[in-house]
Amino acid sequence: MYLPERIEAVKREGVEYFREEKPLGSAGAIRDLLDRIGDFIVVISGDAIFDFDLSKARDEFLKSRCDAAMLLCRSCDSGEYGSVCVHGGRIVGFCEKPSPRDTMSDLINTGIYFLKRSTFKR
Repeated sequence: MYLPERIEAVKREGVEYFREEKPLGSAGAIRDLLDRIGDFIVVISGDAIFDFDLSKARDEFLKSRCDAAMLLCRSCDSGEYGSVCVHGGRIVGFCEKPSPRDTMSDLINTGIYFLKRSTFKR
């Protein structure tokens, strides 16, 4: 809900914007959009900054046949983000803004998610 006019000013083909009347939380906002999405949705945290093409990540997600995916990257300061533990290509642990003692790895949550529609039925 921060500066939505600036975000909505960026016009992209196939991109729709949804502005909450009141904060619903991440899952609540998406749940309100279920009748407007196709087989999957890309969720990007409002403070995420990236400079790569999401189409490759999307293609990998769709090939994987997973219901959900969290894009990760490496950081030498995982305490500022969410530290993620991965085993066999699956997330097996996650700690949001961990203390140095609780850091699981140098993999962090980027705030970018791919979610299939079926995820929201759970």
